[in-house]
Amino acid sequence: MIIKTKLDKLLDFKKITLKKASEITKIDERTLEEILNRLEATGILELFYPPIFFLPTMIILKEGQIKHEEKTKAKEGKIIESYEIKSKDKLYKSQVNIIEKNNEIIYNVDYPKPSFITEEYLKVMSEKLFLTIPLETVLITEEEKKEKIYKKQIEKTLETVKDIVYNDEDAYLLAGYVDAKSFGVGELEYLLIDPEIEEICINNAFTPTIVYHRKYGWIKTNIKIDSEDEVLNLSSRIARKSGRQITLLNPLLDANLKKGERANATLYPISIRGNTLTIRKFSEKPYTIPFLIKNGTLSYEMAALLWQAVELEMNMLIVGGTASGKTTMLNAIMMLMNRKHRIITIEDTRELNLPETFENYVALITRPPNPEGLGEIKLLDLMINSLRMRPDRIVVGEIRKKEEAIVLFEAMHTGHSCYSTFHADTAYIAVKRLTEEPIALPFQELEVIDLFITLRRDRKTGLRRVFEIGQFLSKDFATVTERIYVHRPRTDTFEYSGLPIKYKEKIALYTGMNEEEINKDLKEKEEILKYAVKNDIMETNAFINFINMYYEDKNFYEKIKKGKIKIKG
Repeated sequence: MIIKTKLDKLLDFKKITLKKASEITKIDERTLEEILNRLEATGILELFYPPIFFLPTMIILKEGQIKHEEKTKAKEGKIIESYEIKSKDKLYKSQVNIIEKNNEIIYNVDYPKPSFITEEYLKVMSEKLFLTIPLETVLITEEEKKEKIYKKQIEKTLETVKDIVYNDEDAYLLAGYVDAKSFGVGELEYLLIDPEIEEICINNAFTPTIVYHRKYGWIKTNIKIDSEDEVLNLSSRIARKSGRQITLLNPLLDANLKKGERANATLYPISIRGNTLTIRKFSEKPYTIPFLIKNGTLSYEMAALLWQAVELEMNMLIVGGTASGKTTMLNAIMMLMNRKHRIITIEDTRELNLPETFENYVALITRPPNPEGLGEIKLLDLMINSLRMRPDRIVVGEIRKKEEAIVLFEAMHTGHSCYSTFHADTAYIAVKRLTEEPIALPFQELEVIDLFITLRRDRKTGLRRVFEIGQFLSKDFATVTERIYVHRPRTDTFEYSGLPIKYKEKIALYTGMNEEEINKDLKEKEEILKYAVKNDIMETNAFINFINMYYEDKNFYEKIKKGKIKIKG
């Protein structure tokens, strides 16, 4: 997908006057001369100024320096699916072809590239543009300032290329190309815009980039990084923008990209086959509970139970293996909270996200030490500090260490409503990990968790489901699990075992509700969620407004039954 510009017309002439070139390209002489001065530095042409003032300035193209565009080769193999993607900001566009070749599926992406002469101009232009970006960009922590500088950078790029393009679309695509090469993650930006891709992996510079596609699983792409130095350069760029660093002394990196994607990088010789970069994508708009119900992740009854537990400020632990959907579920559960409550999230890398409508929401994130070993802020520091911020809800991205688990469970014991994720395939394994070394919590501690939710990804089909919802109980000097719901993979159905006594007793203790009232409340919530799904209230802001109406209007359920509500988007 080659973008031709007005500069390409110059390739038809070995020698031409500046005035004639201006007429052909329809770029005024002064602007064109400035562009050509930049291109002269690349060695592809020479501007000759005659010693006699009335003779015209000449443009002389140098033989052997011009590379002619190669025709795009026909894609080998059988195309089994094809689709086009465009980013909302109009900077990125790509054509994706899923190809089957020799019984292997390949992800082939074709994206807009400038012609040779335009690319040389863009290289010179982007170097000058970089000098205009404030040095403090890499040190800024306020998101608004970062966004402001990013927009200014794009505006300057658009202003620079507008004289050489034929239309606005090409101007935006060239600006996107510059952004990807100079400030983004290069060709990977064209993978990031595909909503079907969940993970992007560079294993080294000698093998193709691999992606996890929602439909096809792990597949190779036609994108290959040129060198190990380029992989290091991409990782360093990500690190700088996150206020972190990756070096031979500090060869591991966990950071976020500008749109929230999580990036992990390792350097040789820690990764013995070469430098690596792994980018995990997240949905730009977090999935809501109605969306998860509709795609089969959980049932209406299960969602109603989770909503009741959230409303009554019960503690929850979300358990699951890698890529099972733990963070997705935690984000969805957070949207069921009363947005007037003070909510504090604590994470190592930013994954949790609540919309701006949650005005009493504070997001805290850890910080690594500087090169002198100073200034480190650990997860434990943030958790202890959060207890002094009068939170109604404390949400921890993931607990990994004994100290973190102790503080989280202490917060639960002191009456704070806490939510977190924990890496384990089942609740049974979660119990073993929490009660055995190195965490080794007393088994009685786990009873303070009111509900556990286990997520599982079917390794054959890739479908994600809530595998079980239940409680931890202390019994015979050990902790056992009691299931309320369990998923049956063969029939893809959820089996209900009834509400446990402990759950009903805690609700009765804090609210005075009896069993009949608890079941009635669950049924009402179930009907409200059915209304949301039926009326397609899936989008984040619309669903949050929907939930907020429930908390503010005592007659909300009656209005739902009569269909007399209006939802703001």
